[in-house]
Amino acid sequence: MIQPVQLSKALIAVADDNAFQRKLVRSTLTSFGADRFVELTEAEEALIGAERQRPDIMIIDLNMNDGLALVRHIRELKSEARYVPIIAMSSDVSRGAVLRAIELGAHEYLAKPFGPSTLRMRIESMLRSPRPFVRTKTFFGPVPYSKNLRAMLHVDRDRIENYCTALRRPAVPTECPLAEACLCRRFAAPSNSGAFMI
Repeated sequence: MIQPVQLSKALIAVADDNAFQRKLVRSTLTSFGADRFVELTEAEEALIGAERQRPDIMIIDLNMNDGLALVRHIRELKSEARYVPIIAMSSDVSRGAVLRAIELGAHEYLAKPFGPSTLRMRIESMLRSPRPFVRTKTFFGPVPYSKNLRAMLHVDRDRIENYCTALRRPAVPTECPLAEACLCRRFAAPSNSGAFMI
């Protein structure tokens, strides 16, 4: 049986220029036991918050001014903050909008309006099973779940870096404390050299 995630231990940053939307997300998560929040009202403040506060998850409204650029800027940071899991939320549910957010490095895409259980499920999934990060010539972010998305983003070729979220450093399969339960193995297989190949 899958154990529920203790949301009370997670610091959740909500970046949205709409006060009502921030309050809605916060009250939804509070009802599930979360009690550590950082509310950010603009992209520049959110970028600084990601760097200084080091949240466990960021929820970013792509409809706010520079929301998409914020996702990209977080992934371009030189610090560990670039690995923060990001849920991008937007009222735009077009295929292009979803792909753009994933291309910029978002973990999940949440269509507004969303149900409380959907938000909780996405956060718990990200905390329970963190995905490794990869860098290619055209992409930096978490390994997409879908093989089709991995192919579209060229994640399966020219791999430069694979970051293990369990170790919080570059992935080396022989050093993973999770051994055979290594989360990276769900998305990548170790090569003869010991490095992961997507």
